[in-house]
Amino acid sequence: MDSKQPEFCTLTDLASAAIGGQIVFANDEWFAPAAMFLNPEPPVFKDGLFTEFGKWMDGWETRRKRVPGHDWCLLKLGVPGTVYGFEVDTAFFTGNNVPAISILGANLPDGPGLPEDMMDASTGAIKNTGKMGTCATPEEIQKVEKALTKHQWHPFLPKTPLRPGYPETSVHYFAAKDPQPVTHLRINYFPDGGVARLRVFGEVAAPISRSPSARLDFAAALNGGASLCWSNAHYGTPANTLLPGRAPDMGNGWETARNPMRPAVLELGKDGMVDFSYSKDWFVMRLGARCDIDDIEVDTNHFKGNFPESAIIEVCDLPQVWSMPVLDQKRKFEDASFRDSLLWLPLLSRTKMLPHAQQHFSRTSVDGALRNPGAATHVRLTIFPDGGVSRLRMHGVAKPAASLAKL
Repeated sequence: MDSKQPEFCTLTDLASAAIGGQIVFANDEWFAPAAMFLNPEPPVFKDGLFTEFGKWMDGWETRRKRVPGHDWCLLKLGVPGTVYGFEVDTAFFTGNNVPAISILGANLPDGPGLPEDMMDASTGAIKNTGKMGTCATPEEIQKVEKALTKHQWHPFLPKTPLRPGYPETSVHYFAAKDPQPVTHLRINYFPDGGVARLRVFGEVAAPISRSPSARLDFAAALNGGASLCWSNAHYGTPANTLLPGRAPDMGNGWETARNPMRPAVLELGKDGMVDFSYSKDWFVMRLGARCDIDDIEVDTNHFKGNFPESAIIEVCDLPQVWSMPVLDQKRKFEDASFRDSLLWLPLLSRTKMLPHAQQHFSRTSVDGALRNPGAATHVRLTIFPDGGVSRLRMHGVAKPAASLAKL
């Protein structure tokens, strides 16, 4: 992670299109639709590319304002969660960036109640939302705003200046005022212009099934899984391994740097496996709930010449720590003395990994690779000696602790 990034940037991007973030309404999408600034990939600039509406830009860009008011959009988070902070990137918007922005949030589990006659049933958004070269009529804007005024909106970010999108000034980090759980955000431009990317970092508040026998992937970001700390994330962060779907490319996983102190010649150890005692990389994650894991998947999709030689997966059971806010958990696990004091129980013994492959391990499989350590709240994945993992899945059933049964 960039040393200038706040710690909340390690949390799940609740607005990312990768986990279902959606623009429900935007009053103006003339040059570039608002959905583009939810793209999980970094923004790009395409020199000389124009559309019939103007210069193609990678983000959300509105027309130059010529009437009273300001531009804004309504964003539905991909999954409800407690918002801790924002990253606003104006990359490549150098003479057309938004001068100032504000962000409001509301917890609307039953939806914002937008006018049904304006809704597109196929998308769940206001008609024409996401279409370049469009803008809402004054009447449409008034009807949507009237619906939204029926709800209480929390000011996460007051009107705040933005810098132009030059490399040294484009990225902005803002802590959320009074973090709290929400489902929708209203992003206000003052008065118009463009933003390349919006990241909304927070703690997932995914609903856990009430059925005690329901099987879930407790590592999934959508189910509350969150990476807390790691040894190295040179090419990709551990949080990527918790995203839905298979990774589209090698940059969408967790990949560590090669150890610069690796020996000139590798040798076998006494156990018959390559001796990687000189190096290992790891990351610790919080599971979506206290649970009993009996089936896992380690996916090295796209990692063909840089997959780990082997991996170990261990768990620990800390219900009281799990119940803490995720950033407090992160700080505890970043303390090496705390990590080393824990009782880590083996779930998967050191097992050889394969390139570009989905490897499944079950407690019921004949190889007996997956052990039964009991209920767990946190997981540590260790890879030897380094390399990349694209996805980690951990299936099981919830095992709430008695004192946390109401969580």
